[in-house]
Amino acid sequence: MEHGEDLVTALKREVSEESNCEIEVGGLASVCSNLGRRVEDVPEQVHFMFKCSWLRGEPRAGEECVDAGWFSVRESLRLVTAPQQKDKLLDALAEESGAPYRAFRTRPYELVLELNSG
Repeated sequence: MEHGEDLVTALKREVSEESNCEIEVGGLASVCSNLGRRVEDVPEQVHFMFKCSWLRGEPRAGEECVDAGWFSVRESLRLVTAPQQKDKLLDALAEESGAPYRAFRTRPYELVLELNSG
C-alpha cells in the first residue's frame, strides 16, 4: 500500500501494475497473519484476500510477477502448491460468505490458529 491508500484502491492498483488487468473488488475472502519464518527475522504481515471479478485487460506479468494468465480451477489447484497460498486460493473459490482468519508461520509451514466466520 502507498501512503493514503485504502485497501481497495491499493488492490486495484497492484492488480493493474502486476497483471495488466482491471478488476471489480467484491467481498472479503479471508484474512491471514503471516507470523514470519521460524529461522529468520522476517517481519510479520497481515494479508487481506478479496474476491474480485475481471473487468478488462489481457494478463501479462509485471515487474514483481513471474507470470500471469488464465487458468481453470483444476489447473490453479495443481499449480499452487504452497500450503498458505493454497488455503487463500480455496478461500477465494469458496461459495459461502464470511471470511476465515488464519495465522501461520513459514519454512516450515505451521498453521498456528484458524477461525471460521460461519
